[in-house]
Amino acid sequence: METQSSSEQDTGQVTRRSLRGAAPVDGLTRRQRLDARRSTRDYRNRLVGAGLAILVAFGGTLILRETVAIPFTVEQQSMTPTLQDGDVVFVSGATTVQRNDIIVTRSWVGDAFYVKRVIGMPGDNIEYRDGVLWLNGVETPELWEGTDSYQVTVPDGKLWVLGDNRQNSSDSRENGLLERDNVVGVAYMRVLPFDRFTAPID
Repeated sequence: METQSSSEQDTGQVTRRSLRGAAPVDGLTRRQRLDARRSTRDYRNRLVGAGLAILVAFGGTLILRETVAIPFTVEQQSMTPTLQDGDVVFVSGATTVQRNDIIVTRSWVGDAFYVKRVIGMPGDNIEYRDGVLWLNGVETPELWEGTDSYQVTVPDGKLWVLGDNRQNSSDSRENGLLERDNVVGVAYMRVLPFDRFTAPID
């Protein structure tokens, strides 16, 4: 680009363009000023966009960590008739667990995964006698038959879990209270086989 001398910048032509709003006293043409503003605006927009992208990515990570669907295949009979061998369920990564939830949990010992139903929460008094479940002194009807007799109070950080197939399930009756931290998540949807699609799983 050629450099103009100060005398050329002071000519009537410059004054005429200045009157048209095209050349201010800083020597920039209207196009140059527009280009400079556009460049500044684009840079600012890019910064804002980058900031929003970081926030969305961070927030999405937190959300996904709590709600991501983890598929598990049932490979046991302890939850029949609710879940059958070969069923595929989606397990929520959320760590909120409530009584009667069907959960996937790490084994009491080892790295295996089990699927069980939560019967007792921290603070609950569980008693099973004469084929009847008593929860905190209240008779609680069940769809699943059992013949055991036991009584337990669930302490903090623990869960009492059973398989729906009471007569063929390795659960808290055999292994004791389950560590709450062992829970992977709550099984909330059966996706396979298609003819038994269920959501939520009761």
